[in-house]
Amino acid sequence: MSKKRYSGRVFDAAALEQVRDILRTHAGASRQQLNYRVCEALDWRKPDGSLKDMCCRVALLGLYRDGLIALPPPRHSMSEHQIDEEREERIAMKVLVDTYDDQEAIAGWSCYLDDKLSFPFQARCIKESQRSPLKLGEPVQVLAMINDDECLTDMAVEVEWAGSTCGVPLSHLQGIDVDEDTAEAIADWHYWLATGNRL
Repeated sequence: MSKKRYSGRVFDAAALEQVRDILRTHAGASRQQLNYRVCEALDWRKPDGSLKDMCCRVALLGLYRDGLIALPPPRHSMSEHQIDEEREERIAMKVLVDTYDDQEAIAGWSCYLDDKLSFPFQARCIKESQRSPLKLGEPVQVLAMINDDECLTDMAVEVEWAGSTCGVPLSHLQGIDVDEDTAEAIADWHYWLATGNRL
């Protein structure tokens, strides 16, 4: 095969064969386990030495989508969250496809959500926490994305609350009578977090 780039890394014939060998050797492993094995074998690491497992996951999905490797059927995660193959591919190809590190993943999610969410929209609180003043079930109007350095573990949105505005995590909200794109984008973000991913 000619060289192809996934998640900023070039995969030539030798690299592809290395990946295929890992998949064959560990045929009974889950996708998550295979992801870590491939990441370690390719020594794909961040500057701090930790594995770039998110980039590797996107690369494997890209190779799978292009018919270059075979992956085992998805399994339930530890949280018993149902794996959604279509949603997984959309996130990999539309949100994270050109992201090479955590900061770019944040930017990828921010751009994706900002593009697909139709502001303003109505939502209700589905989770209480110290990070949000909202009470469970409380309805709010969502005005915009918040893009700043505080959005390190969750995407934040600006909402109208108590005669003013404040920022709350998007993962704490559920849309009310929103359009299809808005509902899909919110669900994509909730799903990504529910399957154990973090920014």
